[in-house]
Amino acid sequence: MNKPRKLCEYTIVQELGESVCDRVKTEVIRTLDGMEGGFSGEDSGLGSLWEEICVQVQHEQSTDWSTCDQTARETIQEVVEQLQPYEQEALWLLSDEGSEWECSDETDRATYPICISDIVRHVVEKAVYEDARWSSNPNVLQFLRRKFGFAEN
Repeated sequence: MNKPRKLCEYTIVQELGESVCDRVKTEVIRTLDGMEGGFSGEDSGLGSLWEEICVQVQHEQSTDWSTCDQTARETIQEVVEQLQPYEQEALWLLSDEGSEWECSDETDRATYPICISDIVRHVVEKAVYEDARWSSNPNVLQFLRRKFGFAEN
């Protein structure tokens, strides 16, 4: 039997933010997976920018990391800018800046501190790169085994 839920604004906002974050992450990964990579060489077996990001997050960042990171962040920003304001607000409240704002004295708070770059940073670090860190994509695993002798990611 399911435990009855208690109605709580914090929980509602938290769950909404997490749901929106998952939706943004899924769309961003799908977009990155549709982009050509090529940073690891044409014979790498990596077929997309997403796979390149997974390899670099799981092992080490190449000299091309800044390009990969910038593309990921720009893709996230494009998706976030299409969200409804309340979705952006819920996402922002999940960020470190949102948590700090929430915990600060109400009299010292900015009235509307929402910042897209805070949201992008949160989504890239806490969602997209976390998925990349634990990806078991066969191309990624094969590349890591071949190049670095890894048995698993």
